[in-house]
Amino acid sequence: MSSTAELDLLLETALPSRIGQTLGKAIWGHEWKPFPFILDAEREIVEACLRDDTQDWFIMNCPNQVGKTSWVGVLLAFWYLGMFPDKQIIFISYSDGYSGEYGRLVRDLFKAHGQRLFGLSVDSGNDSVGDWSLKGHPAGGMLSVGIGGQITGRQGDLVLIDDILRTMQQAASVADKETHWKEWQGAIWGRRQPGSVYVVTATRLVLDDLTGRLLDQKKHSKGKGIQWVELVYPGLCEPPADYDGDLEDYRDRLGRKVGEPLHTRFSKLGDTPDNNWWTDAKEALGNDQLFDCMVQQNPGRSEGGMFPIDKWKTALREDWPPLYVKARAWDMAATSGGGDFTTGTMMARSVNGDFYVLGRERKQVGSSDGIELVKATSAADSAAIPVVIEEEKGGSGKNLVEFYRRELPGVQVVGAPVSGTKEMRATPYSILQQGGHVWLPADEADSEWVSEWIKEHAGMMGDGRRPKHDDQIDTAAHAVNYLLDHGLVEIGDPHDQPEATWEMIQYLEEMGLV
Repeated sequence: MSSTAELDLLLETALPSRIGQTLGKAIWGHEWKPFPFILDAEREIVEACLRDDTQDWFIMNCPNQVGKTSWVGVLLAFWYLGMFPDKQIIFISYSDGYSGEYGRLVRDLFKAHGQRLFGLSVDSGNDSVGDWSLKGHPAGGMLSVGIGGQITGRQGDLVLIDDILRTMQQAASVADKETHWKEWQGAIWGRRQPGSVYVVTATRLVLDDLTGRLLDQKKHSKGKGIQWVELVYPGLCEPPADYDGDLEDYRDRLGRKVGEPLHTRFSKLGDTPDNNWWTDAKEALGNDQLFDCMVQQNPGRSEGGMFPIDKWKTALREDWPPLYVKARAWDMAATSGGGDFTTGTMMARSVNGDFYVLGRERKQVGSSDGIELVKATSAADSAAIPVVIEEEKGGSGKNLVEFYRRELPGVQVVGAPVSGTKEMRATPYSILQQGGHVWLPADEADSEWVSEWIKEHAGMMGDGRRPKHDDQIDTAAHAVNYLLDHGLVEIGDPHDQPEATWEMIQYLEEMGLV
């Protein structure tokens, strides 16, 4: 091979993005462009891959459909194994089938181009899409599984965790998120090797997704736990909450000014904030909290609070549609005559997927009177209405749930495990409220309880600032999460929103929002 050809080959394989520019059309049927945010992440992650004396941990958050998985799951994986054929990649996504597609793409790249670019080929005796190795390098290869798939016994030199929360239905499921966290603690984290690199990529949907739990753990580790490097790329540039300088002078890590859009296939350099894909996305989503999550990667934004006053919907009870699923959630206090409240909030879901606040019982009573309040309220409700009890961590929480199961014979008593922050647990509820899907009774709009309800919710800012009492928010969040866990919910039809482009409609449908 001539020196010029050798140089060309070195340049072609120097970085994952170089491979993408050369082979993008062969892989995806169109040219692949290395957008600035991809190059920024590449600089950080490739440098870590070239080190072998440290373990490196990255969280990469950006809007959906901008090419992050194409870079991480295909180009980075292909480049990494080409450079380090004796190392193992574990790729984890929301399902075995989806992960297998990326395993297949990387495997087929080695079959078509591995020999020319790296002098490597796939072992024909071990070449399934979900688990394959390189010829002559039995320890090297790629394992691709869905979250919860079998990875025990496999080393993780490069561990890629990509969008394990696929839909808002999953994001609202306490059970799904707890399963993901247990998988991280019990299996994924344990695959690390000396020099391992972990990359978690996600579009944020809620505060207590895996990204949120990992960052919360980092925040409270006081520098002793895993120190994740955060690569956050919002659709529109905005300064962090603690920035106190001149907005005209602010530049993010990509050099963008405030309001400048992320440069992707949807939004080109030179677009203004008033005329670009991301601004259209905000109108199409019709929900500030959802926009903050999915586009801005900021599910905990404090602007306007988590429950803006003007977002509550009201209607006369007699005009409410049929309510076919109900639940009452309780938050128990132990003090009498002061301090916290014992609160039981009843909510229901309608046939069109909206949520209705039927009312709440709320008293400052001691534990024994609180028990009697729960029993009397349950008797007045109906045995058919589930009782959801907040279940604190540890044996005491489980014991409390078991106690009420004995005290309320014939009633379904469900434990609502407490995990993450209050803001995390309330995010699905907040998204629904900001989208105009939570209703209060208009015929009680001037009542004391509705006034207290709205005031308390307005004080939940999303950044740690909370109202003096948050029992109504806690119980409503538990009720909503329970109702969301019991069947699919339709949240509007983007076809009814004239500003929604057809691409955005498809985007919403893919996210499971319609």
